[in-house]
Amino acid sequence: MTWSATMSVETWVERLGGPDGPERYRR
Repeated sequence: MTWSATMSVETWVERLGGPDGPERYRR
């Protein structure tokens, strides 16, 4: 994966539609 941390989070937030998504996968 060569995506940036900010890009990854932004993509997850847009796909999930909330900050609870990326945080759950990141942990």
